[in-house]
Amino acid sequence: MDTCMLRDPLEAIGPSCASIVLSFLGPHDLARSGAVSRSWRHFALLDEQLWWPHLAQLWEGKVYVPTNLREVAKTSARRAYLASLRESDRQVPTEQELCAFTWELRFKAREGTKGGRDREASVPWFGSELGLLILHRYFHPNHTVTGPPDDPLWGDVEPQRHYWYFRPGPDGSTVLQVNTYPFLECRRTPDWSWELHSAAVRLAIDAAAGPNPGIPPGHPAASESLPLEQIEAKFTGLLAFAYSGRELDDDDYDTEDPEEGGRNDDGDDNEEEEEEEGEKCFVEDRARDES
Repeated sequence: MDTCMLRDPLEAIGPSCASIVLSFLGPHDLARSGAVSRSWRHFALLDEQLWWPHLAQLWEGKVYVPTNLREVAKTSARRAYLASLRESDRQVPTEQELCAFTWELRFKAREGTKGGRDREASVPWFGSELGLLILHRYFHPNHTVTGPPDDPLWGDVEPQRHYWYFRPGPDGSTVLQVNTYPFLECRRTPDWSWELHSAAVRLAIDAAAGPNPGIPPGHPAASESLPLEQIEAKFTGLLAFAYSGRELDDDDYDTEDPEEGGRNDDGDDNEEEEEEEGEKCFVEDRARDES
């Protein structure tokens, strides 16, 4: 029997041709092909040139790609690709991420009005005037919230100091609390941005407006030094009072469009072969979800 018939086809055609052949595979099939043999594993999982196009396509059009993923990509496009898939499942921004952006705030207009980006019924006393407002808000590391000068709603001087903090929400989720307003649920969008929403308002990252400019010098919020523990204690008490002194239950947390929160998997690397098998299964699961 011809020994060529017994050779691995990728070894038979040589590395250059093997890379060309495998370059036609999508990330799902590329990950699966690594289980065929040692040589296929070498080409499919260790040839970085095969993964760079998939990583570039995955990142294309994304509002936010964390710096740590870009650092991973410098050493391994495949690992950066898989880490990016896991990152996109993370529903809640970190405090640093929350404070990094300019957020556009819109009130949810009444059903049938032309204001706002939402058509669903929400808060009945919000008219088209509020729905037409386009506002910007900035979250700061000292847990204050500010708006730009000449804000359409607040004017030059905000009517009260606004504070923010993350706290536990319903069903084990994490929500963003601003003063005693209805809490904001966090969810990831397809462009890897975030959306913060309640029954009344929706906030989204305004990439065109640039990053958070910080608190202007002389602004009252610049000198704010209230510790986070005191902020949480203050508004926990006020929220309890607002709900007639009773403990908050699941009915109080009821808001529109409930969605299951994602998770952030940041575990340590396992042994190389177990890791690659897990990565292959992960890519397969994501491909099935997206098909």
